[in-house]
Amino acid sequence: MTEPAIGDFELEAAGHRQLRDCARQLNHLYLTTEQFHRSDCDPDGFQWLDLHNAADSVWAFARRSRGQHGGAAAICIFNATPMVGKCFWASPVSAVEFAAARRDVFVGP
Repeated sequence: MTEPAIGDFELEAAGHRQLRDCARQLNHLYLTTEQFHRSDCDPDGFQWLDLHNAADSVWAFARRSRGQHGGAAAICIFNATPMVGKCFWASPVSAVEFAAARRDVFVGP
C-alpha cells in the first residue's frame, strides 16, 4: 500500500512552513556566501574551531574562500539547545576582532 502524498493544506502547516523557509534561507546563504562553496575541494577552506563542546551542545567551524590564509573567514557557530544568547568562544582570532566584525547572518527558528 502506498502512503498518500502530503496535501497542500499540510504543507502550509506552521511546522512545515518554518522548515521550508529555513531551508530556503540556508540555500540562499550558501549561494551568496563565497566562503561556503569556493573551497569545497580545498582542505584549507574548512577548520574546526570547537568540536568537543558536548556539555554546552555547541559546535563551531570556519570556512574560507581561498585557502587558510586568503579572505575573511565565515565563522559558523551552532547551538543545539533552546538557550539563546549564551556566550561562548571558539575562534583563532581575538575576541576584540570577532566582536568588531561579528554579523549574525542566519539565526534559525
